[in-house]
Amino acid sequence: MKTSATSLAALLYGLAALGFAGMWYIVLGGEQPNGTTPFSNLVALLTLDGHEGYFFRWLLVAPLCCAAMAASYLSPIARRQFGLTCLVILGIVLSVASLLTFDFKLTIFVVAPVPLGCYAFKSLRETSPSAADTRMARPRDR
Repeated sequence: MKTSATSLAALLYGLAALGFAGMWYIVLGGEQPNGTTPFSNLVALLTLDGHEGYFFRWLLVAPLCCAAMAASYLSPIARRQFGLTCLVILGIVLSVASLLTFDFKLTIFVVAPVPLGCYAFKSLRETSPSAADTRMARPRDR
């Protein structure tokens, strides 16, 4: 069974989303101080000022972005050149933001799909006919 590059990219983005969700489980699932709930701790972490607040806000957004990228790579968007180009660009932006914020061990699953997206774009471009070829193949209207 042959697996496409877009399916592998979707799998890696899904694993990244699970990794980020696991981080939240570790942060919020541990022992809570008396009288606090995980939700109140979540609110307290998200309202921190400075770098710590930015870290936790990005930790909240990152799994959602990775899950959206995984779904996009499995959708018909990834079968078109323009859609795949947008996905690769968004993947690069997501990778850079993750590398600047998180440890490399966690972001490896965010960085790894980018070359797969580039490979899928290259193979899609090689298999699809160019605009000049389709113009020549159409019958002339008289």
